[in-house]
Amino acid sequence: MGKDKDNDKGNIDVSDAAFLDTAARRYAASQGWAMENDSYPIRPADMHGAEDLHRAIHAVGRGSEPHDEIRRHIMDRAKALGLSAEIPSDWNTDGSLSG
Repeated sequence: MGKDKDNDKGNIDVSDAAFLDTAARRYAASQGWAMENDSYPIRPADMHGAEDLHRAIHAVGRGSEPHDEIRRHIMDRAKALGLSAEIPSDWNTDGSLSG
């Protein structure tokens, strides 16, 4: 029998989120760890979440989604991880940049 697509976590425990396969990205999005389009996955703390967060912060400019939306997602995940202090000081709560 084939894998149940609703329960397929793919390679969700790989150390670098850049190497998550399609199933893992879909799973991350279903859990609210990634954006709806499976991008910017930031997993829980025990699954390399802090590393994911730092990489996502530095990758905002590469995203095809509106950058304010990406920053809001990153800020939400940082809050969930207890890492809000890691958010750059020039990021406003609405995702825009100050200055």
